[in-house]
Amino acid sequence: MRNIETPEKMVEGLQADLTPSSASPTRRGTTMTVEPPVGNLGTPRRHRLRACGGDCAARKLTAWLFLAPNLIGFSLFTLIPVAASLVLSFYTWDLFTPARFAGLRNYRMLLHDGDFYHALGNTLFLMLQIRCRSCCPCCWPSL
Repeated sequence: MRNIETPEKMVEGLQADLTPSSASPTRRGTTMTVEPPVGNLGTPRRHRLRACGGDCAARKLTAWLFLAPNLIGFSLFTLIPVAASLVLSFYTWDLFTPARFAGLRNYRMLLHDGDFYHALGNTLFLMLQIRCRSCCPCCWPSL
C-alpha cells in the first residue's frame, strides 16, 4: 500500500530540499541543492519526449491511422448530410426550378403549422415510451 503524505510533510520535504547544503561550500557562501522531481510530470517537455523513447510521433501517427476510418465514415455519413440539410433549410427548392433563398421564412411557416406540433408530440411520446420500456421491468412485454 502506498504511503500518502500530508501537505505539511510535503512542504517540509520541499523546504529541506531547498535549504543550503553544507556539503559543498564556496567562497561566496553555500550552494543550494535541489533534487529533480520524480516521474514525468515535473520534467520539462523535452525530457518527457525523450522518456517516450523518441517514437511519440510514430505513436500519434498510428493512433490517427486507426481513427481515420471512423472519422471519415462519421464525416461522410453524419456531419456532411447534417450540414447540407441545415444549409438547404434556408432555401425554397422543388428539384425542378433553381433554389431560391428563403431565409427564416421556412421556419416561420413551420411554427405556424399544426401538423408540426402533432408530429413533435408523437416523437416525444415514442421517445419517452422507449425510454420507459428500457428502464422499467414492469413495462417489458412478457415472453
